[in-house]
Amino acid sequence: MTFAGALPARFSLPAALEIVASPEVASLLDWADFLAIDLPLAGLVELRHHLGLASGVALHTPAQVLIMTAMPCAGIAECGACAVPLRRRRFGLACQDGPVFDLHALEW
Repeated sequence: MTFAGALPARFSLPAALEIVASPEVASLLDWADFLAIDLPLAGLVELRHHLGLASGVALHTPAQVLIMTAMPCAGIAECGACAVPLRRRRFGLACQDGPVFDLHALEW
């Protein structure tokens, strides 16, 4: 989608937006209003470590995660190869339910 001139308000970004590399993410938790994270599916296992959170400690910042994973069915949601672990021992499919998930809905 292309726009001539300024983006419509519904597409505009906040005035203060920072992009931070993985090693520095933990320092954001004290002041960030929102986290947008992209990582491979396998990276969910180490996310708590990168955020500097101990097991069982909740993240109090709203966050969404773009899960980068293979989708061999091309979004038909029949193969299950892109299954993402959700809380309460359930799974979501990145091709159908994502690929962006609320971090608090994920099992990590």
